[in-house]
Amino acid sequence: MPALRSRAGRTGGFSILTVVLSLALLASITIGFTAVVNNRTARVSNTIQAARGALLAEAGVEIAVARLLGDLARPEGAARRVKADATPFLCGLEGEGALAISIQDAAGQLDLNEVSPDLLRAVLGVFATADEAAAITSAVVARRTATPFRLVEELAALPGVGAELYTAVSPHLTLYSGYTGLAQENVAPALRARLAAIDPPGASFFGSLPTDRVFAVNVVARISAQRGYRLETIVHLDPEDPRPYRPLRWRGQGMRAASTGRGGRPGMTLRDLAGPLPPCVVTAF
Repeated sequence: MPALRSRAGRTGGFSILTVVLSLALLASITIGFTAVVNNRTARVSNTIQAARGALLAEAGVEIAVARLLGDLARPEGAARRVKADATPFLCGLEGEGALAISIQDAAGQLDLNEVSPDLLRAVLGVFATADEAAAITSAVVARRTATPFRLVEELAALPGVGAELYTAVSPHLTLYSGYTGLAQENVAPALRARLAAIDPPGASFFGSLPTDRVFAVNVVARISAQRGYRLETIVHLDPEDPRPYRPLRWRGQGMRAASTGRGGRPGMTLRDLAGPLPPCVVTAF
């Protein structure tokens, strides 16, 4: 009998150990399954938020385009209502978020493939030394003579163009104006003031507005304090065409609260869009 009790005790102990191990295995499986579900739920939530931000940013582009088309339809000589010098306009969409919309007429930027060497040297001289500006200008002319620029970003690969200089000058560059000069009223205010102080007068660099219009329309959409979306576009407007505008470039990315711009470039942040804002309507510009 003692032997039987001993074997029964060992069997009972083994059974308890088996149950404990089975419970531990089930707990591990449950924890793993919960982690997978939570991870997938977070990914789905992120996807939904990104899609929402992209749609809000696209709405901002549509608002800008509608307002620009309205301006182009005004009688010749009539005052323009839209600032196209990259000055941002902030507005809110009730219950949805907020937008920062900036419009830059390409005629107010330097066309890397067309700009006159004198103007390019002058603008580079705002951000670099005279010798550096002259050397980079020569490199730009040599490069575009051999092979036209296809992207503004290609400037960064030229000798003498460091990250800091590229970050400063790239917002003033385009490939779409086709002009050797600048349209004065659409040059970014800070650069316009610096050019006006140049001797000979910066006004010699300025010309009339083009008949075909290309605009950079950049939008920051805020969907929460921590999440947003940045959309950078270049659109060509032609009110006489059945399609009044067509995108020449279109790229977007999600934003977090700490985001300040693409590639280190300065820009609006989500914090700039906090607080009460006027409603986002076409006539609000």
